[in-house]
Formats: sequence, C-alpha cells, structure tokens
Amino acid sequence: MRGYSGKIGTSARCGGSAAGSGGATADELIVAGRILRALVWLAALAVLLVLSAVRCADAVTTKVQVKPYIEVTHQPSEIQFNSSTGPGMRDAAMSMTVKVDTNANFGGLILDATVLTLVEPKFPPDEPPPPNTPPYTVPTSRLYVKATGMSSYVAMAQPVAVMGPKGPGHYEVTLWFRLDVIVDDLPGRYHGTCNLTVLPAAP
Repeated sequence: MRGYSGKIGTSARCGGSAAGSGGATADELIVAGRILRALVWLAALAVLLVLSAVRCADAVTTKVQVKPYIEVTHQPSEIQFNSSTGPGMRDAAMSMTVKVDTNANFGGLILDATVLTLVEPKFPPDEPPPPNTPPYTVPTSRLYVKATGMSSYVAMAQPVAVMGPKGPGHYEVTLWFRLDVIVDDLPGRYHGTCNLTVLPAAP
C-alpha cells in the first residue's frame, strides 16, 4: 500500500511543482491559441477594409465625367429699324454680335425669323383702320441678313446658315440686318422674333 500511495504522491508533487514554477496547463494553452487566431483574423480583416476603402476611392475618381455643353449669347438683345425717310432699303441701327462657347463638336448655327407684325399702328386721326382688320405683317422675304464672311445680304424667307460646323472652342460672328420698306407698309411699330439654332454634329 505504501508503494501505491507513493506513486500517487509523486504525481501530485509533479503537478504542484509545475504550477508553482509558472508553467501553463493544457486548458490555458488552448485558450491562448484561440486568442492568437482571433487576433490574426482581426488583423487580416483590418487590411481588407483598408484595401476596400482604397478601391472605393479609386472607383469614385474614375467615374467623374464632364458632359458636353454649348452656350450661345448675343448682344444687343434686339434689332431696330428706322424708316422715317420713306420706302427703300433700311439698315438696322446696329449690328449684332453672337458668341458660341462649347466643349463639343456642333454642326453649325442657323438663323430664322418670324414675320414682322404691326403692334402699334399710327393712323391719322381722320383715317382710322376699318373694324376687324387683320393684323398687318411684313413677310420675312423682305428681311435680310449678312454674317461675317458673307459677301452680300441674304433674304430670310428660309433659315440662313450664319456659322459652319465647328469643334470645341470659342467663336464669334457679327450679323448685319436690312429691311425692305415699301410704300404700302402701314405706319406704326412692328414686332418680330429671330431665332438662333445650334445644329447637331454630323455622325
């Protein structure tokens, strides 16, 4: 019985000696291993998040796009004619400057006009217009325009090309207007509209 008890005591002393010298038990080693693996996974996850953030930042930068634009401005805002001297060809009081700013190709610039309508008649007091008289108009065939580079005036009965196809850049063209006044034109103030249209670039 003593020998059996001695073996048991030896086993007990060995365990006590290991604990007292600072050694780790099997359970403690298992826990430490799990903590180490968790730390490795966390470090790997942090690296993936950083790389993902960099990729997202690059993606936002590459998706930035500049859309095509074109802007047309003109001065002055209106054209005036003075026909107080009677029938004949009358030039507008001043020319018009048209500017085009664009970052894309376009097919040119055309100008068209509406008829000139009598909006403020000036009949003599003793000659009032008949009742229900339709508005008097001046046809566009008697309105003329000349653009920079043109050698002569062109009637505006049809749209007139005042600028040819262009690429990206800043462009300017000057327009001169002329009106053919005839003796049958009623006295008063007339009003009409000119339209500038940008044509799309050829495919």
